[in-house]
Amino acid sequence: MKLLIASWGDFENWREVKYHFGGEVSVGPSTLPILQKAIKPDWTVIVLSETLGKDFSSLEALREELRSRVQEFLERIGAGREVDVLIVPGIGKFGHGTFEGSAMDVYYYALHGLSQVIPLEGELEVHFDITHGLNYITFLVHRALRELLGIRALLSETRFRAYNSDPFVPKLSSELGINVIEDIKVEPHPLTGRLPGLDGYIIPYLTEKKVLGELKRLRAFELIRSEKRKLEAWVGSVVLGLPLLFAEDFPEVEPIEGAVDELMDTWESHVEVSEKSVRRKLAFGEGFGALVKLAFQVKALGKFKLTLPRASTTSTESPGKSSGVLTGRGQTLSWER
Repeated sequence: MKLLIASWGDFENWREVKYHFGGEVSVGPSTLPILQKAIKPDWTVIVLSETLGKDFSSLEALREELRSRVQEFLERIGAGREVDVLIVPGIGKFGHGTFEGSAMDVYYYALHGLSQVIPLEGELEVHFDITHGLNYITFLVHRALRELLGIRALLSETRFRAYNSDPFVPKLSSELGINVIEDIKVEPHPLTGRLPGLDGYIIPYLTEKKVLGELKRLRAFELIRSEKRKLEAWVGSVVLGLPLLFAEDFPEVEPIEGAVDELMDTWESHVEVSEKSVRRKLAFGEGFGALVKLAFQVKALGKFKLTLPRASTTSTESPGKSSGVLTGRGQTLSWER
């Protein structure tokens, strides 16, 4: 399968240029049509900032108005129908409005959104176009992508390619080539480390810290309190290569996804939208990202939940006897010795 992801900025102000790539030629304001023609992706995802939104009647209205404009632009440039639009939070002061919040929310929001669209099984090529992207948003989306693909590569072959066009110089540039700036086979990289304490998942940002006490009453934190050690043990079993512990402590994905959804809903409920202003009073913490990646890893390794032979080793086996990296590519889990 091929997945094309493009980071976009202010698409309505792009100028028409002749693009060259892979033996194809395309004239238009965006690289998307020529990349779709050359790569032939099964699905495309456009990532852009909600700072481009102009309807400040509500957060939902802000996103939907922007989504509608993107869809009109996609139709105008002749993009395929198999396109998703992922609108991420952004920051900055612009002529049409001010957007306040944590810049890192882009990473956590994109991590969650991309985890929902990246297929878990089979060979995958991910193509990432940064030609039109905003600086910090593109960087954080790239980070989120690489981390998720590292988890996916535990069991399925995954390739990653990134693209950028030649520099556009107003009044001088009429034709631009599109360049491959990264082309790698993604190496397996499972989730590592411990889950943070209760104050590391959702954080007061533009509000008083006393709100944290109220946030800790969320059901998501019941999961952290009761299952933290077991979840950490399972994460460690993947890293250290302990099959019995892997099988015995294999977590259910539904409670983890439920905790992620509740944290996401709580974060969004504390976004204040008023006339030409968006203020995000809460910020995601590293614990939120860990839960997103944990859920993704549980689903990626889910086929081994019941098929792993439990009698093959013991949970007290020395980590030194195992490579600590899953190398399975078929229906049975293989541990390098």
